[in-house]
Parts: sequence; structure tokens; C-alpha cells
Amino acid sequence: MGDTPIRRGQLITPFGVGALYVSKDGEGIITAGLDHWYKKPNGSLTEGVHEYKFNEWRLEKQLDVNHFRYPPDYRTPISNFSNQDKNTYLKIPFLRFPRWHFCNYCRKLKKVSSSKPGMVICSECTSKRRNSNSNFNVSMIQVPIVVVCDAGHIQDFPWNEWVHRSSNPQCDGNNLRLVSKGRQGLLGMTVKCESCNTSDRSLVGILSGKKNQQSKKYETVLSENLDSSENDFLCSGKNIWNGEDQVSDCDNHIIGSLRSSSNIYFSKIETSIYVPFELNDVLSTILDYFNELPTVTLIDAKNDLGEEIDINLFRKSSRLKKLYQNFSDEDINRAIDVYYKRNQEKESNDEEKNEIEFRRPEHELFNKKYDYKEIITDIPDINLYADIVKNNFEKITLVKKLSETKVLYGFTRLNTDTDLTRRQLKENLWREQPDYNNSWLPAIQVSGEGIFFNFKEELVQRFENNSHIKSRIERFLNYNRSITIDPLKANSRYMLLHTFSHLMINTLIFECGYGAASLQERIYCSNDTNNPMAAVLIYTSAGDSEGTMGGLVRMGNPKFLEKVLEKAIETSMWCSVDPVCMEVSDRGGQGPGSLNLASCHNCGLVPETSCEAFNSYLDRAMLTGTIENKEIGYFS
Repeated sequence: MGDTPIRRGQLITPFGVGALYVSKDGEGIITAGLDHWYKKPNGSLTEGVHEYKFNEWRLEKQLDVNHFRYPPDYRTPISNFSNQDKNTYLKIPFLRFPRWHFCNYCRKLKKVSSSKPGMVICSECTSKRRNSNSNFNVSMIQVPIVVVCDAGHIQDFPWNEWVHRSSNPQCDGNNLRLVSKGRQGLLGMTVKCESCNTSDRSLVGILSGKKNQQSKKYETVLSENLDSSENDFLCSGKNIWNGEDQVSDCDNHIIGSLRSSSNIYFSKIETSIYVPFELNDVLSTILDYFNELPTVTLIDAKNDLGEEIDINLFRKSSRLKKLYQNFSDEDINRAIDVYYKRNQEKESNDEEKNEIEFRRPEHELFNKKYDYKEIITDIPDINLYADIVKNNFEKITLVKKLSETKVLYGFTRLNTDTDLTRRQLKENLWREQPDYNNSWLPAIQVSGEGIFFNFKEELVQRFENNSHIKSRIERFLNYNRSITIDPLKANSRYMLLHTFSHLMINTLIFECGYGAASLQERIYCSNDTNNPMAAVLIYTSAGDSEGTMGGLVRMGNPKFLEKVLEKAIETSMWCSVDPVCMEVSDRGGQGPGSLNLASCHNCGLVPETSCEAFNSYLDRAMLTGTIENKEIGYFS
């Protein structure tokens, strides 16, 4: 397989470990597991892997890993005469998938190795062409169908088993053909075996399946009907991205899927706005320096031996003295204490931290003014804004610079929801599980800007306690008893904040210069009576360390924000498909899983890259009321 360029950020999403991708040569490939990253052409680990390491203490605790790594970038040596260049010629391995190919002329099926380079040749047709003095090879193309299960496994379609109606066919399947009968879709596609007398078999139904509401597992036509016996044909547990021979236990039904289908891969991403452990510019700088390999080795070694660190070791080291010459002994000792405390907290947190509590430090961060390396905020006097802003918000924070970390910790197939734990999702990324000291996940850090809207808590509580709003939410929950809902999102507070965020994003794109897919949301929602949250961060981020251009922040200033908010509220009042859009709540909802009330593509939906809840839990009535009762909305 030839080299295919891909951006580092795309290796986090949407083409992370286990994702299908089409190379520049048109070959279907799958991204290899993390064991195979940072390997030199000879297969050994690169000497300078520490260059890609970085730390983000909150996410390390959340995901239970030692550190994160930037995806490797491809480099060539600076000089042809230099053998000292580290991290050169690093590539992310991809494996050929699907492995089954067919010929467009004779329709013969052929299976090849996942590591086979170059095109696959149909020997039968090529031989005929050469006999007729046509001197060119006839190439085969990959089949369009693969097989997946909702545990994340993927495998080749069982062509031999399907045509022979047996999980253990006696025929070797060396002479299979994928035949088109001239009818549309799978109805006209059949598999035939020319080595035995078995009858042809249509592919009708292989993409069909439904989720059992009791077991929460898929029941599929493929698993139930492949074998002529009463036994179901179950998933073989193939983790082909970790190698052809990598198999795990699995008893799920399998379902056919087009390899280009959008539901064949969903990245599981955890994001975090960087919150310094202690918001002190000097301490933050020193802690960043601690990530340098000699420093972290020194500190950890002394910690393991139970010895105190002599600051002079920092001063004497040729590699370290330049880093620390401008800091006092007191500052370095304080930073060491913070480093120890950070690691102790990391080790003591064995369970997944609640998402609400994880975001609370960010909420506190955006409610204050800061001017540091990673975070710059400004809070204009709320009285400078017109009534539409100052009457509904506690404060508006202009986030002139923020730092965001995006981490890939797993993936799902078929659905974004999964019964797999975070630990299980992480394990799927590896062939051999690393110990904690060597545990890491791929991540990127980007800088950006945003606007933070902090709602007035007393108004939010009054809105939540409105009897009409309570009744609307109750009907929503009753209609969706049969499906899995997120209890943290299926409430009026979250739906208010989430819908507001979407409408503001759809309005801001016409004013700030960013496209809809460039803006993102982060919802801060908590009903905790002692420490409630009701806030929204709308932000954008880019790979450049200097961040973005300031166009979004500018729209948060007085005289600008009011116009944007007015347009968003006006949009909320009427949709082009009203009254149908608004009244759909009386019939059970709309959108993915019927998890939206008054919100559709014409009013409240945004690109999925912008939304943290896959365009679910939206309702315009939370903002401006219904057609019959406009007084129940927050902004009414």
C-alpha cells in the first residue's frame, strides 16, 4: 500500500484506531492499533518518543492514564549525511480492509492478506487478456460490504459460509463469484459457488437488524439465518486493526454494513479546557518544564526512593540549568509539591469521575478574569449591555484565549451509545495492554477563543418550576420510556442551555466569520442546590499555538452581542415547518431516537462536530414558549 497523507488531528477523529479510510490509491484501509505507532521502518520504537508526550492532569485522572501523546508527524533527515536525526520516517500503519476483492469482469471473489501491498490482480481475466494480445493486468476491487457488531468488532463478510448456509462449510470456497442479477440494490446481488452444487444465495436481509429493548443487543437477519441449523452465527471477535490473528470473546449478533456507511465508526472523544493546577503563571511554567524527560525522571526516581530533591541538581544539570535559572528555589519547591499532589490525586481516583464535577473547575475558571499563558479572559460590566442581555445573564465572559485537549479513548460501531466501560473501550485500542507507567492515549492540544454565557440562577429555577415546563418534560419522558435516555440531559435545564447554544451558533456564523462546523459548544449544567451551574461556552479552536483571530470574541462585546441574541430569539419563535415542528412534542418527539421536541434541521440543528449530544435534547419551547403559550419560555 502506498503512502497516504493524513492530518494529525484526523487521527483523533474521524480516522482514529479502528476507522476505515480510503487511501489516495483508492484502497480501503483500516487504522492500526496503538502498539504499532511510533515505530521506525525496521519495526523498533523510535528513540525520541518523549518528544510527543505531554500531560493534562485532569484528563489523566479522568481516563486513568500516565500521559498523552501527539500523533507522530512524518519527517525526513535534515541532512543526507546525518544519522542522528530522531523521529524520522515515522508512519501510522494501515491494514488493507476488507480483504475480499472481486473482479468486475468475471465477478470472481478472492481473499488476500491485510498486509498485501499494491493492486490485487485477477489472474483469470489477466491470462485471457494476454492470450488475446492485450498486455495489461486486470485489477480486482474490494467488496462494498463488511460485518460489524455493537461491541466494536469488524470482520470480512462470511461469503463462503453464507452461500453454503453453514458456519463450517465443507467446500473450501476457492471458486466463489459475486453475481449481479440486474435488479437494484442487494435484491439483485447473489453469491454462487462453482465448486459444488449448492444453490446461489441472495444478499437480501444482511443489513437488517433491530435492537432488543430487553437485552439491549442487536438481533440480526445475518446471524439468525446464515446457518441452516438452529444455531445463530455469532461474532468471531475480530480486532483486525490489531492484527489478523487478534481475537476476543464475543457472543453478539453480527450485521452487514456498507463499508462507506456513516455508522460504521464513532470516535469516543474526551475533551477538556485546560485548567492549571494552580493558577499562578510562574508555577504553571515550571510545571510545563517538568514534562521535560530529565526532570520528570529525576523527580519520579527521588519520589520512589522517598528522598527529598536537592534543588542544586536542577542548577548543575547541563540540560536543566537553562530551564530553571530564572526561578527561585522557593518557586521550584512549590512546583514540586504541586507535582506530587497532582500525581497522588491521579492515583487515588479509581472510578470514572462524574462529568458534571469534571466540568465544574472550568465553570469556575470562566467566571473570573485571568491573563495567563493558557487562559485569557475578560468580563465586561454587565450593565454595559442592553436589557435583553443584562436581564437574563449573570455575566458574559469573553474568553480571548483557551487551550483545549482532545483525547481518543475508544470507538463504537452502529450506535454512539455503548454498554462498554471506558476501560473496555481503551483496551480495544491495544493488542497488548500496557502497564500504568507506560499507559497513554493519542491526543492533540489546540488553542482558541469563545464566549461564556452564565445564566441567572434565580430565573433558571423559576423557569424549571413552571408547571407547563414540568408537564412538557414529563410527556417527553413518558414517550421515551422504551429507549435509553441520558438522565443528565433529559431535563428542562439542560434542554434550555443546549437549545440556546445551537440557536446562537446558527446565528453567530453569519456575524463572526467562522463556519458552523468551526464553532463548538460546552454545556455546564447542574441541578445541585448547593452548587448549581447554568452556563454555555461557545468557542472555536485551531491547531495553531497562537489560537484564533478574535472574530468570535468581538461578537461578545456590548452593542454586538445584543443583536446576535435578538436574532437567535427571533429564530426560536418560528420555524419554517411550524406548526408541525412545535406540535411534534404531542406525538412523541423527532430526530435521532425521538430525543428532540421542537427542533429540526430548519431551526435548531447544527453540524454534529459542533454538538456534544449528537443533536439530541433540543426544544425551542424552552426559550420562547409554544405557539399556544408563549409565556413559559426562559426569554419570554
